[in-house]
Amino acid sequence: VTTDAMQAAIAKSLRLSRASVKVAGRKDKDAVTQQWVSVPAIRRGTMTPISAERLQDPSYQAALNRIVSVGDDSRGNEEARAVIKVVEVARHHRPLALGDLRGNRFRIRLRGVPPATMEALPSRFEVLTSSGFANTFGPQRFSAGKSIRLGLSVLEERRRIRLQEGGIERAVNKKMSPNERLGVSALQSSIFNCWLQDRARCVLTV
Repeated sequence: VTTDAMQAAIAKSLRLSRASVKVAGRKDKDAVTQQWVSVPAIRRGTMTPISAERLQDPSYQAALNRIVSVGDDSRGNEEARAVIKVVEVARHHRPLALGDLRGNRFRIRLRGVPPATMEALPSRFEVLTSSGFANTFGPQRFSAGKSIRLGLSVLEERRRIRLQEGGIERAVNKKMSPNERLGVSALQSSIFNCWLQDRARCVLTV
């Protein structure tokens, strides 16, 4: 399930606006992932609290997964899949925003590895541990180039504002949508990849 689908399901289950369900970053839909999600403690416009007990109740979790299943066009039925699990609930003084994280931790599972490759893995891991590797952003980050083009269009719009509508301060302060921020982030990632690849070539030629 995608991060967007998870946020939409939580919003629907708690009768909240989609925009009020916040995350610090997007996760890969083809993986087992864990992340914090923030929701308001009280529904806007009411005095109805959202209790921690309800969020951790098994019946709520089942309802949440039914919403995800119904919204999945590839399934076409109402079978509840156990794809979302609430493992911890805590209070915080402010909602999450994109980028509110110190980093990510990964556990990688290898499947279908030939025996000969398995035998070579320990020595290869030793090389990686001692020398590292160029950790570039992968193609998933760029959505086949669409995100980069979006990021470029955002910068071009800022350039137009700076030149035509009142200077650099107005251009910098213009609010970006979540998709625009994603595009700019993808553009930054692409620039980082170019820099890192160039740096790796320099190291190899020394």
